[in-house]
Amino acid sequence: MNNIRGFPIYEFQQRLLKLQNKMKENEIDAVLITTQSNFNYFSGLVSRFWESPTRPLYLIVKQNLNTPLAIVPDLLLKSMEKTFVKHIYTWDAPCLEDDGVSLLKKHLYECNRVGLCMGVETELRMSLGNLFKVKDYLDFDLIDVTEIIQNIRLVKSDLEINKIKNVCQITSKYFEDLPNYLKKINHKHLTERMVVNEFQQLLLKNGVDTVKYIVGRRGKNGYCSVVDGPTDELLEANDIFVIDTGAVYDEYFCDFDRNYTIIGNDYTVVGNSHTIIGNDCTVVEQLERYKKANHLLWEATEKAFEMIKPNIRVKDI
Repeated sequence: MNNIRGFPIYEFQQRLLKLQNKMKENEIDAVLITTQSNFNYFSGLVSRFWESPTRPLYLIVKQNLNTPLAIVPDLLLKSMEKTFVKHIYTWDAPCLEDDGVSLLKKHLYECNRVGLCMGVETELRMSLGNLFKVKDYLDFDLIDVTEIIQNIRLVKSDLEINKIKNVCQITSKYFEDLPNYLKKINHKHLTERMVVNEFQQLLLKNGVDTVKYIVGRRGKNGYCSVVDGPTDELLEANDIFVIDTGAVYDEYFCDFDRNYTIIGNDYTVVGNSHTIIGNDCTVVEQLERYKKANHLLWEATEKAFEMIKPNIRVKDI
């Protein structure tokens, strides 16, 4: 698999052309992009600077430009020069009384219809007050381009698919290997937090860039939530324990979980199953019950795979 980071220029050119064609169809003069995922998708900028909410970044796509136009704080100039973008303008940040507003006014001048993502899964990531300032000054119409950009991004290129495959394969391997690593810890009592931290370290040491989302919860014969944790609660016999993660490789995510069964308290690994067992007298009975449940889920998943082909809807599967 090709694990080269970034994309060739033609990938960004194709993305830009698709958006520009949709802009022409909808008579949109410019599209203003302010959020990390779309900024990265159309420019190639990879930066941890997005973790700070104190500085806005602006990307403008116009019909007549061969690359997007970027308006960014001056400390990002060198980073932007390494991207697909060739039209780069900066301001001396921080500058709260302006914060790039003057440059936005300049480069959106004579635009009558400006596209902005305003629908589901979107955010502004700039001051709403500054957006109003620019709009009032230039008097343009704001057009929701959420569906346009989402439809472009939904169809992945082969290069994108390879990045998703890579991060999923790394994560899947260490989901599988986690019980073996826990055994090596040789700790009498494991907590949710200890197990999740061990898993996260395995991912980071073996090719994942960041782990932006990870939770872990236990419960007797099941768990009450898959959106919180981990806590310092101990893993105990008869628990079902889940880890759900969104690990990242080169700005592309995996998104799946694995369930583990805890049988006994000695955390001994059995075969290749996601099962940690001990010497409890009911080990064999519990193991068989969990294996049966897992087998039913496995069969259902395999049958679903057999049904997947073009034009089959998810609800039918």
